[in-house]
Amino acid sequence: MADGISRLLLKAEDKNLWSVILHHADGRTTALPCVTPAEHLIAASEIDYRPYRREIQKLREQHPFFESCFEVSLDDFEDFVAEALLLPSMLQEVDPVGYFVLEQLLD
Repeated sequence: MADGISRLLLKAEDKNLWSVILHHADGRTTALPCVTPAEHLIAASEIDYRPYRREIQKLREQHPFFESCFEVSLDDFEDFVAEALLLPSMLQEVDPVGYFVLEQLLD
């Protein structure tokens, strides 16, 4: 499926086991382990977003883009965008589905 369209798919192995398949626009595919819906829900509820949130908070508190001023320099804006676009990569290992969705939204 290298058609340039990203898809998040659910594949039923049987009535109790499901796998999440992340199909990227560039043709890459990632299949997450096949588990029950309850196990998917438990795994999702146990994701630790604290490091990601700390980095977002640090960016908001320390980046010059958020200083009170009448004008924002283009350099500060471009630097902020570059740093903000790097943050989602922190989710790639801990929340592959969240990272996949965020990657689509930021594209």
